Amino acid sequence: MGDFNVDLSLNNSNSKEWLDFTSNFQLIQLIKAPTRVTATTATLIDHFFTSHLDKARAVKVAKIGLSDHYPICANIILFVNLLYCCSILLFVARKDIFGKNVLPLN
Repeated sequence: MGDFNVDLSLNNSNSKEWLDFTSNFQLIQLIKAPTRVTATTATLIDHFFTSHLDKARAVKVAKIGLSDHYPICANIILFVNLLYCCSILLFVARKDIFGKNVLPLN
């Protein structure tokens, strides 16, 4: 999951090459809505990949203005048994409303 700077809303050689590369590892990209929207553009450059569709639930783009990118939210099932279900909720934003980095940008 992250900002890969490959716009998957475009059907061009960069996006095709990136999806071909990730499919070599049986990874499926789940984000379909634009993740970076400005007054003049809308791009899908933040991606969420999984090789286990059954483990990724409710993967969404939260259309709230925390930064120049919309955050991606996902509920991931870590393990399930008859008595207990463990899942995590991921919420990723790159910057908070004051412009400070929420996550390292390395």
